[in-house]
Amino acid sequence: MDTVIFRNRITGRLVEAVQYSSENDREVFEWAPGKQHHEPGGQVRGMNVFTPEGRRRAVWGDWIFRDEGTDRFWVAPADGFDDDYELVAAEVPA
Repeated sequence: MDTVIFRNRITGRLVEAVQYSSENDREVFEWAPGKQHHEPGGQVRGMNVFTPEGRRRAVWGDWIFRDEGTDRFWVAPADGFDDDYELVAAEVPA
């Protein structure tokens, strides 16, 4: 899994991020602290990420990111993330 570096357009804070999908579910689960979210029948339908504000559910398409140089993880929907962050560097090896 490769992550990318983004900068917050307002604060300038850098974050390391990955857009969550069914294809990278296992890798993201191993990278970010949390638990997979299972629907009735046992299918994985997202992930509950442990953030400084408590557990937040991430679904396919959401961005999971952490403050650069820390273990503080966050979840944002794609449209909100795109509004707040701009790409700085692509494909940072995990």
